[in-house]
Amino acid sequence: MSSSSPINHSVPEIKRLQYVQSELRLLQNTSELDLDTVEDLRRKLYQAKKEKLDITTKHNQDLSNYESQIAKLRCEVEKGEAVRQGLEYELAIARKDAGLERYSAEEKLNEASKRLEQLQAINAELQKKVTETERAFHIAQQKWKEHQQRLAADLEEKDKILKTCNSEYELLLKERTKLESVLQV
Repeated sequence: MSSSSPINHSVPEIKRLQYVQSELRLLQNTSELDLDTVEDLRRKLYQAKKEKLDITTKHNQDLSNYESQIAKLRCEVEKGEAVRQGLEYELAIARKDAGLERYSAEEKLNEASKRLEQLQAINAELQKKVTETERAFHIAQQKWKEHQQRLAADLEEKDKILKTCNSEYELLLKERTKLESVLQV
């Protein structure tokens, strides 16, 4: 009877060891899956940062183009204004000389008035273009800011997920270490 007692005692021990070994294998598989998830999240984070950089670069190029267009349009407006002022000066001289040369002064006046109207129309059109370009610039800038905020929120959420995964991974490592120490005892 004494020989059967150790055998009965060792069978539950063997079953317990087999159970612990299967649990240990399960934890190792879970740990490998968590490493894959962390690596995947790191890749996604890198991709998001790269996309943010690309968007920022494109925005800066667009911004530079808009600013260049605005500067050109303002220059044209200033040139038009200078021409308009010059024509107004000529118009004043024509009026002064009207007493001496009424007929020729009226022709010059008509020509100057037509040219002034043309320049004012051009000036108004250029001013409209400046306003539209500035409006488009502000809209693009607002969209860019909104997109930046969305990217920042996405990045923050991904950082939270990464932290959660890291803490879960550390917890699993601690449990694994405990199980290994239990197995060694």
